[in-house]
Amino acid sequence: MSQWTVDYVKDNGVQYMLPAFRAMFRRDPNFYELAFALLQSHHESSWGRGWKPPCDTSHNWGAVQSRTNEGCQYADSGPSGAYAQKFVVYPDHEAGAAGYLKEAYGRRPKALARAGEGDLEGFVRELYAERYFTGIRCLEKAPSGKCLKIDHEGNISDYLKSLERRRPDVEHALEAMGFVRPPPSLTSSPLAPYGALAVGLAAGGGLAVALRPTLRARGLVPNPRRARAAVTPSVLLTAGVALLGAATLAWLLTRRRVPTSGGVTLRQGDRVLLIGDSLAVGLAPHLGRLAQDAGVPFASAAASGSTMQHWLHAAATPMASVKPTLVLVSLGTNDAMTSQSLLEMRSQRDQLLSKLGAAGARVLWVGPPKLPERARRDVLEMLAELHAYFHSEELPIPQHDGIHSTPDGYRDWAVALWQSIGGS
Repeated sequence: MSQWTVDYVKDNGVQYMLPAFRAMFRRDPNFYELAFALLQSHHESSWGRGWKPPCDTSHNWGAVQSRTNEGCQYADSGPSGAYAQKFVVYPDHEAGAAGYLKEAYGRRPKALARAGEGDLEGFVRELYAERYFTGIRCLEKAPSGKCLKIDHEGNISDYLKSLERRRPDVEHALEAMGFVRPPPSLTSSPLAPYGALAVGLAAGGGLAVALRPTLRARGLVPNPRRARAAVTPSVLLTAGVALLGAATLAWLLTRRRVPTSGGVTLRQGDRVLLIGDSLAVGLAPHLGRLAQDAGVPFASAAASGSTMQHWLHAAATPMASVKPTLVLVSLGTNDAMTSQSLLEMRSQRDQLLSKLGAAGARVLWVGPPKLPERARRDVLEMLAELHAYFHSEELPIPQHDGIHSTPDGYRDWAVALWQSIGGS
């Protein structure tokens, strides 16, 4: 790869995208989140530099369309014919990169999640599902030329191929700049159980072969030289040990992972604030002790029965007094038992995150471990859209009433949460 290409990616892409990501999400992107953002924004507009007049000074990195009458009117032609559309005009490349990230990652957290996993096809499919792009392929047209049947797979394939062509150059450039590509995860592959079974069979078979002389010396396995009929039990024992080894290793490699913090970690000098509902009330004393042992300033402002709407107004007081650098938000259970629309609750969630972030704090949302039967599942799914989200439901936390944990449950939950952010 030429040095020019490395410099091109660094000077025209990374120097704007990296600070924009940090400002929006209050953390560093992982290797693939940065790479995919650079890939897509380059595909859309060559990082804001590929526009023709009158949009050539729009600094629009993501071909973000205007939702108002303001913007630059862009006319062009493509395989489907001529078109005209208004696009957002940004004051500079810093704002253009931030505008792209808001559209691609901020408004589409599922696309961000797929990017974080290094799943380029999944990333493209999420963008298509949420109409970031549409495509031009059509399976059936009316005599008027109107498309009657859209070729969705063809549209996805076209977009994916375009990103795949640029992917090696962008990723090699990032590696040349010192960004570290994460190693592939065995458990993330759909073939993981089969790979684990194969490894387990090999390991178990090797163990069985190694143990056969010892077992034979003790008379547990008959010597086939003395009795040909003894071959069958010997083989069965070997196969049994091999299968046991396979099953054990397969379980270890494919069992459910301990939930993570979505990249949010403790930093030196952090001040931690916990806000939330009655579940946060139960977590608070355990988190407080863990923070005290680690020498981390900790405060809790949890209130039983509270919802996201409550904390839109109530958060200002503890934020002003504690001045936290990291806020843990434990909300969602009470919201899941209201009649509010999902649109309203998503707006409340985003407003709360925006207010906490505007105060200079990084935020980790702590999901409830389990919802009661009467609760709405769509609320939990809405919260889980967040990248910085702790999936408490993946923990075996005992509950005494279907909502609240037992004392031991709160303790174990707090330990898992604290360890996920790097606490000791």
